[in-house]
Amino acid sequence: EYVRALEGAPAPAALPPRAIPGPAPTLVWVLQDYVVNRSARLPLTVAYLHGPDVHVADHVLEYVYLVSDSRLDLEVTFSMTGLTFTKRGGSVSVEGLVVPGPSFELSGTRQWLRVYLRVYAADGPDYERFGICTPRGYCFKVVDGGSDYVRLPVKRGTPFIAAAGVLGDVAFATYRLYYLGRVSLVPLDRYMNVTMVRPALTDEGYVVGWIEVDHEPFTAHTVAWRSLRVATLYWESVDYGWQDGSFFVDAFTHAERSYTIPLFSLGIVLPAGPVHVSLLGVGVGLTKRAESYSVAGMEVIVSPEHEVDGSCELWPWLYRSRVEYRYGEASYPIAAMYADVYAYENAAYCPSPAQPSLAPRPGAWAWRTASPRPPGQAPDQECSRMRARRREKALGRGGGPGPTCGTSPRSACT
Repeated sequence: EYVRALEGAPAPAALPPRAIPGPAPTLVWVLQDYVVNRSARLPLTVAYLHGPDVHVADHVLEYVYLVSDSRLDLEVTFSMTGLTFTKRGGSVSVEGLVVPGPSFELSGTRQWLRVYLRVYAADGPDYERFGICTPRGYCFKVVDGGSDYVRLPVKRGTPFIAAAGVLGDVAFATYRLYYLGRVSLVPLDRYMNVTMVRPALTDEGYVVGWIEVDHEPFTAHTVAWRSLRVATLYWESVDYGWQDGSFFVDAFTHAERSYTIPLFSLGIVLPAGPVHVSLLGVGVGLTKRAESYSVAGMEVIVSPEHEVDGSCELWPWLYRSRVEYRYGEASYPIAAMYADVYAYENAAYCPSPAQPSLAPRPGAWAWRTASPRPPGQAPDQECSRMRARRREKALGRGGGPGPTCGTSPRSACT
């Protein structure tokens, strides 16, 4: 059992800090200018379900689980992300992307936040019976405590977007590098733009979470919509290929697919801020990998009546940052648990859905859809292998693991 006593709860840190240790003992980054957004919604998981056969999905589950354990030296860390550059006269030269340190740490032995969001398909008036939803189907709830389980219905057959995250303060700051002289600080020509996050805490010391579900993502301007739009435009997609029946991924699995470390296993894509913030984001994760403490995950389950042999139900994309951050002796991207899930059901063939692209103008969603295959054309090789595996499994001969890639041009077949 986790100790829920308040000792071990971190004291609120100054945001942003007035100084950050530099790359050498004689150097220090000193705060020059900053802007702080208070009580911002910071999405940790986002799932957008769309496609011609959304009705095949039975439910979507998202969870956020922030827990630290001093016995395992396990901490939850919100990392700073920095862009260093040099000013000389009227010119500016970018030097690199770094992680100057944590902006906030959750330590001790404690469960800070545990929230489960289950969005399920419903028919008739059932999807309108929850009081936290507006008549048009927008739901928002603050999870003000250590644990909560929220079930929300959506109208069967309609696309929706769902998110879970934390409330907190976001700071965009500029620092200048100084040399620590014997008498005074000596300013240098190097600067650093830093993005940092501090989660909000309740009086009892829990992290304040929130959930959001929108039944009309085509016209909404919610945090989940804006964050996924930024990820689609500025981050790199990770293609998971066709999934048979259901799809599950946790933060550690996605971190491995993104070639990053547990410290960057959960990214926050910020929908507002300076231009460079769209590329950078903020990294959240654990100081080391522990299988029982995955910080987030999601699952999309297909209804049993739609699990037809030979069908291809779900094709998910997730995201990672295009840029990599210098940490220790290597550089790593930030993995984001933002899923774009395309639903399609057809026993004859599996089309290759194009990567969705959110239009740059606000309020407009423009998708590049794959053209349908002419009737009678041979099925994709990937779908043939998928059906063969299922037949082998049904006959008790195993069949091997499921597909790791699909037929999309963005697939990375291994």
